[in-house]
Amino acid sequence: MRSKMAVKKDNFIHVRLEYGEAMQTRKDLLASEIDVLNIRKAIERYNAIRNVELDLKAKLFREMKKILKDVKSLEAGMPKVESAEEPETPAQKAVKTVVAKTHKNDELESQLLEIQRKLRNLSY
Repeated sequence: MRSKMAVKKDNFIHVRLEYGEAMQTRKDLLASEIDVLNIRKAIERYNAIRNVELDLKAKLFREMKKILKDVKSLEAGMPKVESAEEPETPAQKAVKTVVAKTHKNDELESQLLEIQRKLRNLSY
């Protein structure tokens, strides 16, 4: 099978295709068209799903805003509890921190001594 294509009036380009090549080319072209259509279908499905997702996210956001508003109104209606304790001074906070650290260090030290005792017992 021969194909001719006119480029200029004087020049002709001849492309020779065998029957098998022409049929394979035609099949490849049709397969490519199928692939393009499948891709287009997938994109359309994606867009539809994405639109549903965005709608659901917007609805969720609106519901969350309503819930937050309700929680704030409930908090505003709750009675305030006054604390009878005096606020801590920075010195009192520092003392509590040192005591807590010392207690934690004592626990670590006792655990370390226990592990060392177990190692000694295993060595004998």
